[in-house]
Amino acid sequence: MEYITTLVKRRGDHLDGIYHCFQAVWDIKTWKIYGYEALIRHDGYDSVNDLLQTAQQENALFELDLMSISKAIQVHTSFAPSSYLFLNIHPSTILHPDFEKRVKAYMITHQLKSPKFILELTEGDLLSTWENSSFIKRIKWLKELGFKIALDDVGQGTASLKRLIEIKPDVVKVDRFFSVDLSEDEHKQSLLRSIRNYCKEYELLFIIEGIERAEDLSMAKFLDIDYAQGYLLQEPYCLKKTSGRTG
Repeated sequence: MEYITTLVKRRGDHLDGIYHCFQAVWDIKTWKIYGYEALIRHDGYDSVNDLLQTAQQENALFELDLMSISKAIQVHTSFAPSSYLFLNIHPSTILHPDFEKRVKAYMITHQLKSPKFILELTEGDLLSTWENSSFIKRIKWLKELGFKIALDDVGQGTASLKRLIEIKPDVVKVDRFFSVDLSEDEHKQSLLRSIRNYCKEYELLFIIEGIERAEDLSMAKFLDIDYAQGYLLQEPYCLKKTSGRTG
């Protein structure tokens, strides 16, 4: 924890400054909430990217990821313990030498036997991190523990399709690039049909992010996409403490 403590103190902030905004993932067939994605926030930084870049420069990304995940789980347990929780994590964190030890200790301490957690792999790490053979082994180990794995930004470039084959995630997410003007763009519709068919064949959860217009939501339903996320469905709401929420 010393790296992240140094990082935060250097900016004149406190560890308690990290909190999360939670955005629902909806089952648009049944109109029930499937789970929530925990989006990290910190008032002491101009943006999330600023926070992550500073942590990376200070060699503190591993500690930041684990601290963020721990806090998100605590807050999520206080308001929606029966739903799935999407937790963003960097591949470099999963590859860290202390990762397995820390995960095991956390699960024992908090008596997590069948976690309803989905680890969402974030972009930003070097290509060599994704292609490290030990990374795939760690992913398999996490699945054996009961964690689900989500792959984000599928469909953007050949690298994401390669990762889809190699990682074999439980959840596939496509971002707002595909949802913007989806109702009017036949090329996007065609590509999403292909991804949807792949997901149905291999029983993967398929989520489209960034839904902001009713007509694009209608098209997603027409394309037989089961899950969606976006401001039209529900804006993220921020919880700085387990006892309260802010807008």
